[in-house]
Amino acid sequence: MTRKTLRFIAQLLFFILGFLHIVPIFLTVMNSFKTMPELSKSFLTVPPALHFENYTSVIKRTFYFRALGNSLFVTSVSLIGILLITTMASYAITRRRSKINHVLYIMFVMGMVMPFATIMIPIMKLLGALNMTGTWALIIVYCALGVSMATFVLSGFIESSVPIEMEEAARIDGANSGKVLFYVVMPMLRPALMTLTMLDAIWIWNDYLLPSLLLTRKNVHTIPLSQVFLVGQHLQKWTLQFAGFTLSMLPLFLLFFSCQKYIVSGIAAGAIKG
Repeated sequence: MTRKTLRFIAQLLFFILGFLHIVPIFLTVMNSFKTMPELSKSFLTVPPALHFENYTSVIKRTFYFRALGNSLFVTSVSLIGILLITTMASYAITRRRSKINHVLYIMFVMGMVMPFATIMIPIMKLLGALNMTGTWALIIVYCALGVSMATFVLSGFIESSVPIEMEEAARIDGANSGKVLFYVVMPMLRPALMTLTMLDAIWIWNDYLLPSLLLTRKNVHTIPLSQVFLVGQHLQKWTLQFAGFTLSMLPLFLLFFSCQKYIVSGIAAGAIKG
């Protein structure tokens, strides 16, 4: 089999996979603008007119903007914590080689393969004993769970893509370790940081299990919890559900299109570390 044939087969498979991912999203958005009678007639046809009543109804019934604000707060603060912690940890592990740092790196990697089910109950009991359920302590949990993969990616990126000569030149000019990290290394980590931002944002934004376990008060509910409430209250009103799903996807689409060019380069560089 020639290389050209293999490339064609690979492109065909990618096209099929992309099509299978895009079609459900397209149908969700399209049917969110229909009325229930129009949806009952056909699920696959384009709506004759755009009905925005579904969106206004969802916003009112689910306190959408409150849930949106909660999700934005949890996601953004968690991302800041994950990126700050892992940037400093990855730089120390990569540039200051020692047995302790090697053990720390192995522990971070082991955290990537640990099933969440094994630590779910201990997390609940710990936060319950500290009276932290129903609070923003969820952010601490996300930071703790997110540092493993982020450290793995950033460590590989620093080792493969950040020339140590630039750091040495900065030190000769009088820069200390903090200035070298924040003014020399971090600007060069932009592809990896944007990759981690995208991947962790998708995970945190769409996560339902942790918020359902820890956010016991309605005023701190995130978007996934509000969508479950919408489905439970309006089980037969599919157009409302489609509108709610579309609203929940919109922020992630905006984030994805703003940083998609960094995703492949960041993941590829992070996989180099052996």
